[in-house]
Amino acid sequence: MGLAGPYLTPAHLKGFDSYKYSAVDTSPLSKYVTHPFWNAVVELFPKWVAPNLITFSGGLLLMAILFMLGYYDWDYYTTSNDLGLVFPPIPSIVWLLSAIFHFTAHTLDGIDGKQARRTGSSTPLGELFDHGIDSVACILLPVCLMSMFGRGNLQWGGTTYDAFFPCMAVLAGFYLSHWEKYVTGVLYLPWIYDIVQLGCALAYLMTYLYGVELWHFSVPPGIKSAVVVKWLLIVGFFGSIPMTLWNIYDHYNAESGRRKLGLLAALEPWSPFLMMSTLWTVWVFASPTEILEREPRLLLITIGVNFSNITCRLIIAQMSSHRSDLFNMLLVPLSLGVCLSICFPSYELVIFYVVCIIINLAQLDYAVSVVNELCDHFKIYCFSLVKRSD
Repeated sequence: MGLAGPYLTPAHLKGFDSYKYSAVDTSPLSKYVTHPFWNAVVELFPKWVAPNLITFSGGLLLMAILFMLGYYDWDYYTTSNDLGLVFPPIPSIVWLLSAIFHFTAHTLDGIDGKQARRTGSSTPLGELFDHGIDSVACILLPVCLMSMFGRGNLQWGGTTYDAFFPCMAVLAGFYLSHWEKYVTGVLYLPWIYDIVQLGCALAYLMTYLYGVELWHFSVPPGIKSAVVVKWLLIVGFFGSIPMTLWNIYDHYNAESGRRKLGLLAALEPWSPFLMMSTLWTVWVFASPTEILEREPRLLLITIGVNFSNITCRLIIAQMSSHRSDLFNMLLVPLSLGVCLSICFPSYELVIFYVVCIIINLAQLDYAVSVVNELCDHFKIYCFSLVKRSD
């Protein structure tokens, strides 16, 4: 039981009992490259290895990348040279390890479901556990990759604002995919997913081989590389909207037994996401002490954790056939933080740290509690295939 009591009601748990996973993956890269590779890799794992342990291991590898780059480049200044200061570079071995860790994490993310089917241990917990970790991991990609560009360099680097909007676009894209599943009951896996994952691993490897200078370029008419990447991520999000709308249109026109939500019910999941996005945007741009400039990495990570809580609740609502939440309780401390920081600017940094602690601890409590509640309901262990006796 979590600090706020059990998060799953008996009605939620009953909904999980009848849940059936449905997904569509039409990507040529997945069909001809990644899935054949994963089918071979999963055979290397003993059948006593729990799928959730594979999922969790992949998440730990992504966290290792975050900690390594955060240790050497917390403020994104290692590639900057416009401040009259010399910042020690990130050791090249960090980029190599990041490439290996990222590729391995992507592979583990691809084989966990295969291991579950291989061992006959598929449960709704496995899907929730997988997508819950993915919801945190999606913010780690732009947060970590920003170290390749840095900030403050007039020739190629961007500003922290050049990182803020791509991060929000990445989160919106991930949310869009799960909103689509909430409406249609089917997870349509985006083609761009494997491309981005493999591209990130390749980018880390190229940085190891050629240094961060590889990314220090501009394109005519003098657009910096960081800005190019920013717009690629933003355009990538908007480019995925038409296919999502088509899938939803096709769902409503198909003769199937799946539930069809009304317009209001279908749009409800966007309420907490839009409120969260608005509040963080207001804080960033109305900040009296430029909080994004002072703590860019921590701010973006906390946005990702805040987002994960909202997304996990959406996933649970879909899997248990419940209506999505219109409001997320973590918006309360966030709202207070925005208001207090504007009213008491001299305390803004302290206020920001308090909000970060509350959001991160609250999501940790929520995640651990939900996993335990589902384990108790299905009478399983999260990281072991040993049968429970109770």
